[in-house]
Amino acid sequence: MVNLSKSEIEEKYKDYKVESFATNEVILTQEKQGNCQEHYLVKDKEGQVAIYQLLEDGTEKEIEVTGITTEYLPETDKITIEKGILINGKQNLNQLIEDFE
Repeated sequence: MVNLSKSEIEEKYKDYKVESFATNEVILTQEKQGNCQEHYLVKDKEGQVAIYQLLEDGTEKEIEVTGITTEYLPETDKITIEKGILINGKQNLNQLIEDFE
């Protein structure tokens, strides 16, 4: 991209939007539909907390049944986990699981 003009970059990277153009920095963005690899669903599976990854096509892939029983969770958590809890990011997922332990 060195020495290219803004219009040359726009022409070369048609699938991207030029968010910022400066002499020392060019920021390109692109929006895509679907889920990234960091979308999770936490829900009850046979009385235990289970973690599913949400795939790009909208399907769920079971990652782990944690061994944490839902029987001892507070009533509000039981209701929430029966519906399923959507989580974005591994760090947020880990925090939620720690809260249930």
